[in-house]
Amino acid sequence: KRTFKGVEMKKIVVSTFNNSKNNYGGVFQACALSKTLNDMHYDAKFITLENRKIPQKTLLGKGKDIVRKIIKLPYKRKIKIKEESFQKFAKKTQNQLVFRDIRQLNENPPIVDVYISGSDQVWNAVSFHEDLFLSYAPENGKKISYAASMGNERVPVQNKEKFTHYIS
Repeated sequence: KRTFKGVEMKKIVVSTFNNSKNNYGGVFQACALSKTLNDMHYDAKFITLENRKIPQKTLLGKGKDIVRKIIKLPYKRKIKIKEESFQKFAKKTQNQLVFRDIRQLNENPPIVDVYISGSDQVWNAVSFHEDLFLSYAPENGKKISYAASMGNERVPVQNKEKFTHYIS
């Protein structure tokens, strides 16, 4: 148990895009939130999923990825070093709870005082990630949204039921 001046610190867990290899905005906002919560004397931890499922891309999206990979090929080693360095920064600036995948998180969720979801497109209805909707948090757990956004205007039909359930 962490204490500050003899008082037990409230435990907080944050779900966000906090460990990307190249989403600088997501990692920097997580770093800033981590520092702020710790400065306010909360025991803050960040959920990190090692194998986050990414929705299937369209044929055009797959084609664009292939073109990007070909263009970046001469810089592959430099890019890998930069990505690894950036992930080390993320781990150093956040207290991470690492889970293999969403199933492991759902089977062994952290029990804390407050669950936070945010920021930057965590409620994206197209690229839907249940953990960012705090699916693992107990029904009676205190849940807070921090600068959450959707990133799109419409909820796809196939995600409408799940989105409606979790957003409520």
